[in-house]
Amino acid sequence: MAKKTDTKLEAHFSPWLPDPEAELPYDKLHYELTPTLARRLADIYYASGRLESLPLGHFTLEKLKAEARVDRVYRMVREVNVRVRTDEIRAVASGDVLSRDKREVQEWIRRAIVLLDGFESTAGLNQTSTPELCAAYLDVSANADQRGSTLWAHFVAARRSRLLSLHHGSVVVPDCVKKLYDWMDGDDLIGSQPILRGAVLTWGLFEMYPLRLTVMGARATVLHELGCSRADCRHLLGLGDHSAERWARVRGDVREATKTGDLTFVLEELLYQLQARLEHLLGRLQEYSSRERAEPWLTVSPPDDLDRRIFSMVQSMGSARTVQLHQALGSEVPLRTLQRRMQKLSRRGLLEKHGSRKDAFYRLPLRGPIP
Repeated sequence: MAKKTDTKLEAHFSPWLPDPEAELPYDKLHYELTPTLARRLADIYYASGRLESLPLGHFTLEKLKAEARVDRVYRMVREVNVRVRTDEIRAVASGDVLSRDKREVQEWIRRAIVLLDGFESTAGLNQTSTPELCAAYLDVSANADQRGSTLWAHFVAARRSRLLSLHHGSVVVPDCVKKLYDWMDGDDLIGSQPILRGAVLTWGLFEMYPLRLTVMGARATVLHELGCSRADCRHLLGLGDHSAERWARVRGDVREATKTGDLTFVLEELLYQLQARLEHLLGRLQEYSSRERAEPWLTVSPPDDLDRRIFSMVQSMGSARTVQLHQALGSEVPLRTLQRRMQKLSRRGLLEKHGSRKDAFYRLPLRGPIP
């Protein structure tokens, strides 16, 4: 029976990808390790170290991750010129179906959530992306509309975990993607530095696949590389902060790099943007860290196992009613105890209650896009 299921899943994924828009000069690709490039790489690692060492309570960090995830979905959907609201993202993530006139928005939101889940569940320190994984990201991005609700059904059935592994090896890797990865892996510095790999992939994938259908997959691949580095090990880094206008101004230089193969300027520019985003994030997290000093329950007294389990379950389910959590936790937790814990987490602002009495459900208190 398992074999039959695997066959269906494998056939479900199409190997089709659009032809690349640009041909990269693989045989001429090179860069210089200039003082500017070295300094920016060092500054990024310094800022990353400060971010990693910043004291944040368990629930604060989880809330920030949820906020960053909504922000990433928002920006990915906006990047394909679709208007979307954060309440729509929350609704779709919780399993709701949007109205008929919002079905296009719903499908793009679902596509972004699937891609981000793939990135979050596969990216880890020193586990950089591969040509096969990149092709899987691009495939989900390009072909999700053809699969419709079937892809979402597999996603939910997999409990939002490692969906991309279900069709590992079933997507044909485009030659252009393989050649780009071969060049990166063959370079001693770039091959071992996810930050530089992310910069090269930002240039290469967006030059080859700038189409509306593939930009989400390209973005997810870049996020994967950053998630493998210390720059985004907490998965809080925003998309495109401080960079859109500047990138538009240097577009001519990017095109020149595509012609000549000299990536020095591209690497310097993209590292500059990443450094600015890290500094922006560091400033925000420092505010949260300072605020926590007035919330000793979040920092001095770590949450007990039950609070962690309740919070994690609501987070993974998107939204949950008390009776659902009680059934999942089993008889070990009395219903009244669970109700008191839910009320406490709600008072603390760690969960958000919607509705009343038996119809009440809880979600993480997510805010709008990061300004």
